[in-house]
Amino acid sequence: MTNQPVAALEALLPIVAAHRREADKNRHLSGPVVEAVRASGLLGMPVARDNGGLGTSLPEMLRIYEAIAYEDAAVSWVIWNAGLIGFYSRFMSSELREELLTGADKLICQSTIPAGQLHEQNSEFTIRGRWPLMSGSPGADWAVLSCQKLVNGQPVLDQSGAPEIVLAAVPRDSFEIIDTWHSSGLRGTGSNDIEVSDTVVPAHRVFTISSDAQVAGPTDRLPIFACVSAIFAAQTLGVAWAVFDHALHRGQQTVTPGPMPDPRDRPDYQIAIARHGEALTTARERLKTAAEALWAHAETEGTASNDLSTDLYAAAFFVIDTAKAAVESLHGLSGTSGLYEDSPIEKPARDLHAMLRHIVAQPVMQADVGRVRMGLSPQWSLFFV
Repeated sequence: MTNQPVAALEALLPIVAAHRREADKNRHLSGPVVEAVRASGLLGMPVARDNGGLGTSLPEMLRIYEAIAYEDAAVSWVIWNAGLIGFYSRFMSSELREELLTGADKLICQSTIPAGQLHEQNSEFTIRGRWPLMSGSPGADWAVLSCQKLVNGQPVLDQSGAPEIVLAAVPRDSFEIIDTWHSSGLRGTGSNDIEVSDTVVPAHRVFTISSDAQVAGPTDRLPIFACVSAIFAAQTLGVAWAVFDHALHRGQQTVTPGPMPDPRDRPDYQIAIARHGEALTTARERLKTAAEALWAHAETEGTASNDLSTDLYAAAFFVIDTAKAAVESLHGLSGTSGLYEDSPIEKPARDLHAMLRHIVAQPVMQADVGRVRMGLSPQWSLFFV
């Protein structure tokens, strides 16, 4: 594992680019890409160095995710999903951190959807259920699964009266992959269902994100879901820049047969290039500034304030909206050429369309930013976690 994320990124990107179409066709990342991701150490970006990770700064993480998404959003998406478990490391037992995170070479698929049950009886845990959208599952070494907890057959409720949710880690030989991922975008993520049938889980592999956090470095002081949203946004930015650069090249090089003007001579094309190039540049800087403020606080002062967390969320949603507008506009201006699979714009546009279905990009999440800024509590209980 390299200790230099940028060097690892430079080694990874050519492999990602070379296998982009293959992953899209096969509906999962190709073997060489999975092995390159493992070897890169980038799965350990959000894990503190003292826990065997890279302890990468948040601004640098955003740059890395943007660069990977520029080449193939399917790869950045799988790393992002696995990376959430790295952020969870502060809540894990030392034994589980050792199993999952040491070496930063284990690919983990995970679900925040509590689609299964964890049964506790006579101090023994058993897990069962079927979880959808398990990105990276074909190459995964482990799965970390969200479950409703039951004790002696009875649901356990939290202080609010809702079912208590716990997370359980199971190795590859404990789950079955069900081939359900036939999608329009993000095809290469292999986001299939997985199923677990009455598997015993050792107690050290069960944890909750409400447990007392063990802080081993600045990354453990970062607000998890604000950072997850920011990394999501960085990926949309990478996709949008890929579309923009291809649209710019098309405008510079394409000669239109017949009486229609070339793209570079069309005012609508000219305006779109001017508008979206500036908008994407501004959005990138906005996200960078918010991330730098949060990271500086984590390095020097401890846990982020609610104001800093909210500002990062706000920056992330601004980026997402900007990326969406750019891709929709520029894909539209590509005309019929953008419909063909050999168009360099077609796949990124499909991928962004799929990305925007994630809960992170839904209006209810952005509404919480407005709620907080007006002095109300966020509706999502984990907003500040």
